[in-house]
Amino acid sequence: MAAADWNEDLDLQCQLDLLGSDEEKRKAFELLFAEFKEPLMIYLERKIPYISAASAADAVQLAFIALWEKVTDGSFNPEGSLRSLLFTMARNKAVDLWRAGSRYTHIDDEFLTKSTENLKETKVGEAWKRAQKMGVAMEICAEFKKFVASLPPKQKLIATVMADFLPDWLDDRGIAEELFRRTGNVVPVVEVKGAKEALTKKFRDLLAKKAFL
Repeated sequence: MAAADWNEDLDLQCQLDLLGSDEEKRKAFELLFAEFKEPLMIYLERKIPYISAASAADAVQLAFIALWEKVTDGSFNPEGSLRSLLFTMARNKAVDLWRAGSRYTHIDDEFLTKSTENLKETKVGEAWKRAQKMGVAMEICAEFKKFVASLPPKQKLIATVMADFLPDWLDDRGIAEELFRRTGNVVPVVEVKGAKEALTKKFRDLLAKKAFL
């Protein structure tokens, strides 16, 4: 049977069995695992573009473990369908794994030392190095963050990520991944690109205002 053939009667029977004897619980759990393991992995890889196949498999495994723990400790009290519960649990576990495994960290302590490498061989990079040498890099970033506060909510969120990582420059996908890590919501890369272009222009304008461009 495919998960697509799952119906309300089967779902209800599984719920009852998970509340039944140890043998009924075991059989119901094995049925759920057999039916939904692969569909859940496919769902996660499609729903969450930034998750790896390995992490999707881990998230599914963790979701089933969490379900079994509820069944065995007596806290299992389904509201709605088991199918919906499993997909919700798997997605939540995937988000948790993503947040825990984010490869990005805040770089305030390396604010000045990292920028040259990230911006080298560009006009902005050369201007930024001059700003550093003149001791006004922090001032420019402070003005940029002040500008962020005046933006609409979605642009503000994208800008906040950019501002938090200055002077590092995340690419469009990197910003989208960081947004997902923070919010659990997928923001299309095309939206990130448009907002990033406007924000990058503002950063250039700030450099030009200080006569570095």
